[in-house]
Amino acid sequence: MTAIRLTFDVVGGKPTYRSAMHVNMRTPRSQVIGNVDKASGVWIELRDADGTAVYRQVVDVATFRADTEIPTGTSDRPLRRAPSQKARSVYAAVIPDDPRAKSFHILQQPPGSKGKKPTELARVSLEDLDPNRQGR
Repeated sequence: MTAIRLTFDVVGGKPTYRSAMHVNMRTPRSQVIGNVDKASGVWIELRDADGTAVYRQVVDVATFRADTEIPTGTSDRPLRRAPSQKARSVYAAVIPDDPRAKSFHILQQPPGSKGKKPTELARVSLEDLDPNRQGR
């Protein structure tokens, strides 16, 4: 099965698209695509030309944290989390190479914000990756 691996640099909780590569591997099945009004957390979506989600997968929210562990200097609690705009990580999403999908999105909805529109952390046009992709 053909898939696409999208790689992002994450600094201070904000992902920046770095690269894409076609890979021969299985992808997780899509989770239920429905209303996200009651959702919270971070998830990825593939959307068709009309903006309708055709694939959705929940992501570990820790990947997009804007904090880091720092030493406290005490033995009872040696580490604590502190805000950091310099917190760095790399995130790689492996997604199906679905001919319906025209764009990739990383979305976030903080707990307690039910009914609000999720925040879009990143968007990548899949049509711009490789014009010779089958079905595009």
